[in-house]
Amino acid sequence: MKLNKSANKFAVEYSSEIFGMSPVLLVTPVNIVEEKKKWITLATKGRFTNPTFIYDTYILNKYISYGERIEKFKNLLFDEIIIENKTDEILLELLEKRIVESLRTAKIAENIKKGDDLSSGVEFRKKYGFPNKSQIEKCRLLSDELKLNDINKIKHDVLKDDKIYNADDIVSVFNQVINKYGFYPCKCEVNGRVTAITVDERNASGYPYIYVPIERQVDFRTLCKLVGHEIECHLRNSINSRCLLYNLLDNDKKYESIVSLISKSDDEMLYEGLAKRSDVLIGGNSSLPMPWYTLAIDFALASNSFLETAEYIYEILMQTDLKEADNYNILSKTWTITYRVFRGIDDTKNKYGYAFTKDYVYWAGYNMIENVPERYLNYASMTESELKLLENSGVDLRNAKYKNKNIGKMILDNGNFDI
Repeated sequence: MKLNKSANKFAVEYSSEIFGMSPVLLVTPVNIVEEKKKWITLATKGRFTNPTFIYDTYILNKYISYGERIEKFKNLLFDEIIIENKTDEILLELLEKRIVESLRTAKIAENIKKGDDLSSGVEFRKKYGFPNKSQIEKCRLLSDELKLNDINKIKHDVLKDDKIYNADDIVSVFNQVINKYGFYPCKCEVNGRVTAITVDERNASGYPYIYVPIERQVDFRTLCKLVGHEIECHLRNSINSRCLLYNLLDNDKKYESIVSLISKSDDEMLYEGLAKRSDVLIGGNSSLPMPWYTLAIDFALASNSFLETAEYIYEILMQTDLKEADNYNILSKTWTITYRVFRGIDDTKNKYGYAFTKDYVYWAGYNMIENVPERYLNYASMTESELKLLENSGVDLRNAKYKNKNIGKMILDNGNFDI
């Protein structure tokens, strides 16, 4: 694939529009901490409520402007690319797909700004998919099993190390592992704008970053799982995909923005499924994907409100081993599950059947991962169908640059961070 002058201008000057358009950051309310505190305070008194979410207008406007500029220049880019072989045709197909994904994110920003929950919900279903009837039935059966059986799927073994690690501790361990892999200049840092640990593959710097919420605290086992999940799966997959694509484009730096765009799909079924498998390998049965997020998504899609969805999830959780925990912790988990489904919504009464369906891919991805060829799993930031296309065009996927060192499992087994 060759870029003519004007196409190269697009790739260089408009890379910031391609990078940094994170749907998760887009749907994160600026008042999430306050709303959670208010909601749990009232819920402890028996009053479930519909919270009010406020979104970052700066991010909304920025993403909208990105979409306008990408739309303006995308035709120029495609007209100026010279295709030389079958692999180039596949790369162009993937590039077109990623441009569409970026434009969809920009469109969602516009919908959120207008308070158009109906359109936002449609776009998220296109972006992440949503559970079908068969999958919902499987989730209900698993949920019933968790109610009836005493099998310890929720709690994990008590470890000798009961220390709680804060955000700075997590960052320190993550950067140690990143350096061990040689993922320079990628790094991890605390970020006050995220509510969950986030791997930002399309960072404006051109290299993936990992962001950790300021208030995040974890125990030792969870930290080990996060090493496997965020670094040895997500980050490693993204970097392997970049290396693969750079090789196909003769390691030419002018393709950097295009490589960064193509290397990460918005379809995260394979991406999250592999990470959940890592969770289970390190954390055991306690880390099996629970059905509650998928059930909450299905419930919200039926136009149930935040309040009604929270009541539904709370009732389910109270019939599991979690009932042994104090009520605050159960309510906190209820909030987390419900909030993750409703983030991005304007009116939490939800008359249009909105749901942010991203969490569905964790459960569905885990259940499909065993049928995916192992050689694909080093490039899970792309989709299985995309990897098949590349392989069918003659690309060898058997020799990924970075193999999984299983450092998260090693830390857990050793009981310390000496790696």
